Amino acid sequence: MCTAKDETEKSGAERQPVPRRRGRRWLIALILAAVGLAFACVYYYAFGNVPMHGSPWVAGRVDNVIHRGLDYLHETGTFGMHVEEGGEAPPHHFFLERVLDLEDHAGLREQMNRGRQINEDHREWRMYLGMPGWPRPRHTTLHRRLIQHAVASSPKNPYAAWLVHSLYPDWTELPPAERQRLFVDTGQLTTSYDLTHALLAYLWLERAAPGLAAELETDRLIREVSDRLYRIQTWDVRTSDIYNERVAFWLYMEDGPPIRRRWIERIMLSQNPDGGWTFDSSVARTLKQMVGMGGHDAASDPHATFLALFALTHYREWLRAEGLYPTG
Repeated sequence: MCTAKDETEKSGAERQPVPRRRGRRWLIALILAAVGLAFACVYYYAFGNVPMHGSPWVAGRVDNVIHRGLDYLHETGTFGMHVEEGGEAPPHHFFLERVLDLEDHAGLREQMNRGRQINEDHREWRMYLGMPGWPRPRHTTLHRRLIQHAVASSPKNPYAAWLVHSLYPDWTELPPAERQRLFVDTGQLTTSYDLTHALLAYLWLERAAPGLAAELETDRLIREVSDRLYRIQTWDVRTSDIYNERVAFWLYMEDGPPIRRRWIERIMLSQNPDGGWTFDSSVARTLKQMVGMGGHDAASDPHATFLALFALTHYREWLRAEGLYPTG
């Protein structure tokens, strides 16, 4: 005959396996979560870096993508406007000129000539006349003072000061704080925009003043900045203005890092129906692209577009050099 104590002990004995079963379920859930996370990380990396198509796929489509992009820029008309009315800045003209050297577009050429004419006396335009390959007229004393002031005053957006100083290092001087982070402690360059514009400043400085560039060890600085950008690009799948810019600036370098074909695929596949590219892709748009749903619902922007075109036209030249571009 069972007593109340026996029933209690029996009931307790029957409940003992329950915690073990719960522990096994938690362990299985944890393992499944870890496997799922590992798969997600692998897929995320592969989506951003592993080519999904062969070189013939890129070579067979890149011309059409470039043509549509150039037509989009022509339709916007921004390269034929005054900079104070929404026209493009001189460095943007500089990079689009490099595009048109490889894929001409008569309408854009005409717009750019008009833009240069209506902006030739504008202060910002004259500041950049020292860009490599551009005509560099004699600056008046007034122009020199304006340029020196623009560099020394270090505006909230310091990128212009860096670039203009790299063009005229013999008679401009950066503020100490900007000189420190640009040439001494690159760890203070914290964003992708910091890093890309610092890279361009180093490249232009090497062309404008090779001796000074050697003294400042710009070769080492270029490697430091480029390595950091490469790590960012590896884990950044959101095609955007800065995504295109990183690839474009590496292709602008004479000896840049290797460009992964997947990055070019991502740029091509992210072209909008109107032929342009988006300045800053949303997370939602990127997720749609990751599951094959397209994701072309964001507005196009001329800045993101000319950078994408620079990357694509110069990558096409690499394909030609490697014998991977159809010649027939």
